[in-house]
Amino acid sequence: MKICKIFLTILTALLFISCAEEGINPASPDGNTPPEQPSNPLPANDSLNVSLTPTLSWECSDADDDNLTYYVYFGSDTLFLVSSESSDNFYIPDTLLPNTDYYWGIAVLDKYEYYAWSDLWHFKTAP
Repeated sequence: MKICKIFLTILTALLFISCAEEGINPASPDGNTPPEQPSNPLPANDSLNVSLTPTLSWECSDADDDNLTYYVYFGSDTLFLVSSESSDNFYIPDTLLPNTDYYWGIAVLDKYEYYAWSDLWHFKTAP
């Protein structure tokens, strides 16, 4: 069972990473540019001893100053869409388990549905 969960985590991460590599659209014919790739995650990538009640946050901008909509993917064994169509650049998960690895990432869309993917981020909670 543990091997199956590890395999699903790796498969999900690879899918997320492959989307991130494709992840930023070129400028549209009307001159719109896609949003910047979400960056500067908090907690920082690969952080250890993270609180069991963290606030996840990130930075993102758009050269055209379009309103942005965020989709948050989060989980320990598998990534799940936990927040969609939010204009907030933060997410507060329910209380987390101690000494557990968590993974998360962000998809962002502008009003023209141009998108960008963050990298896949990771942190481990405190014991």
